[in-house]
Amino acid sequence: MRTDPTKRPGWVPPHCPNRKCRFHKSVDSNWVWRRRGFYTRQSDGRRIQRLQCGTCRVTFSEQTFSTTYWLKRPDLPRRIFMRVVGCMAARQIARDIGCSPETVNRAIARLGRHCMLLHMQLWRLDPARGPIVFDGFESVEYSQYHPIQHHVAVEVDTGFFLYHTDSELRRKGRMTSWQRRRRAEIERRLGRPASGALVSDVTELLSVILARASRAELRSDEHPSYPSAVRTASRETGQRVISGRDPDAAATSACTRVRSRPARRT
Repeated sequence: MRTDPTKRPGWVPPHCPNRKCRFHKSVDSNWVWRRRGFYTRQSDGRRIQRLQCGTCRVTFSEQTFSTTYWLKRPDLPRRIFMRVVGCMAARQIARDIGCSPETVNRAIARLGRHCMLLHMQLWRLDPARGPIVFDGFESVEYSQYHPIQHHVAVEVDTGFFLYHTDSELRRKGRMTSWQRRRRAEIERRLGRPASGALVSDVTELLSVILARASRAELRSDEHPSYPSAVRTASRETGQRVISGRDPDAAATSACTRVRSRPARRT
């Protein structure tokens, strides 16, 4: 995992970090910058190159464009990331690398934001290719009176997660009279979840995926909300559903061939 992109040979600043500068995120050949010495980083003793924008005269450094910017311990993100991928808990990570659990929590949140930005950059590079599986699973937020359903779309050949939505659900199933009164009280205070949230969120999921694809193959299970969502998200739809009780369903699932709407020109 690379956490410091400035270590590459021949690195140059991508833009001026000053938001008021006209060369902030819109650099052309006219942008002039110069080197203005070094400073020593206290955490590891490394010399950091300082720079200055030739237009707004704001000074900055190589570290300004690093994922470890403003961190007292720049060694932590890489170590924490690999342990989070290995499913270690925050307190376990803190004991292992010798820091506070709250430091681990902040680092995980920071890494999550970077991962989302990287994900969007990769997603914009190329539209989905090959079959796409979309499915949902239920969970709860806060308590059993706040169920939700996550909807995820994954590219079959690469395992790349394309998009994600979630829907608020109303608690269902067997309930005692006290539990029904409790649910009614919560709904009066916080509002009742929309009845069509699941269909609308799956429609959003498919619309985003199919926006840049001229043709796609979708695979899903037999959820009753999916056919209407597919019809809404695409112009021409033909669906063939394979039973989830079929022993081969894990490999073939349900297949929906979709020709998506042409992208709008802006």
